[in-house]
Amino acid sequence: MLPIATTHTCRALALLGLLGLLATLAACTAPVAGLRRPDSRPIPAAGSNNARNALNWVGSYEGLLPCAGCPAVRTRLTLEATGGYELRMQPQDRAGQPDVTRGAFTWLPDGATIELDDAGRRRRFQVVHGHVLALPNEGPAPGVSQAAAGTLARVP
Repeated sequence: MLPIATTHTCRALALLGLLGLLATLAACTAPVAGLRRPDSRPIPAAGSNNARNALNWVGSYEGLLPCAGCPAVRTRLTLEATGGYELRMQPQDRAGQPDVTRGAFTWLPDGATIELDDAGRRRRFQVVHGHVLALPNEGPAPGVSQAAAGTLARVP
């Protein structure tokens, strides 16, 4: 039979070894894609490289978008880091102040496309380096090809 001191020493060493192993395993566990951080942004999947996490997309974009009933619509879209937007639209053939819509946008699962809220009529834009592409929601407007959906360029 082993002396009492040796038995306690063996138990203490075994417990210490087990705690060390658990600490090592906990430290080596990688974050799981899709889990939410306290700021509620999903953790990007390992190796993902998309507009949301790779580009500086915050800012204003301006250009002309096609219009079925007018020559074109002068459009300015401002995207905020907080998820807010401001959309200014004015048909080229109409004088006066532009229509201004403010609201929130969400990133779609591809990480490259945003969708405006109901106030922005659920318009979708693909965010690429230096500009955004207007995407048709339910196909192009009559007389407007999908390829000509429109581009808004980043402005300083």
